[in-house]
Amino acid sequence: MPTLGNAMKLSLDDYSIISLIQDDARMSISKVAKLTNMPESTARHKLNRLVDSGVISFVALSDPIKLGYKTWVALMLEIDVSQLKAAAEKIASFKEVYFVAVTNGNYQLQVSAVFRSNDEYVRFMTDDLAKIGGLKSINTYNYLSVIKRSMAMIPPEEFIEDDQ
Repeated sequence: MPTLGNAMKLSLDDYSIISLIQDDARMSISKVAKLTNMPESTARHKLNRLVDSGVISFVALSDPIKLGYKTWVALMLEIDVSQLKAAAEKIASFKEVYFVAVTNGNYQLQVSAVFRSNDEYVRFMTDDLAKIGGLKSINTYNYLSVIKRSMAMIPPEEFIEDDQ
């Protein structure tokens, strides 16, 4: 499972590239180079290093509502800790699930999923989740309206170094 640690120091050039790519992931490397005032080969090398190190990745972020998913939910699951890893991996394998995180507090897993109908959601709860070992309780939140949905993150200042 991915963790939250292992932050990488970024240069001001890295920060500029990340900012541009977050605004337009389809921007050409030549345009990135022009907007950052660096040679195209340097911009390409820096972008490849950011991708290879896992700082950024390229994905298509689709809109579940526009794809016909009517039910969009967040689930907070209480899981027996001795079965947490296996439960998280099994839940992550379900096609409806797009986010799984281990949490602390009253619940051990946060899960986000989408369904085409309430019937599909009920089937998921009664057929799939019901078979998860160690599952103690489920607290469900339906998303009624999404105000902001973004994966763009600004690196904290302490991780940005001057290029000079």
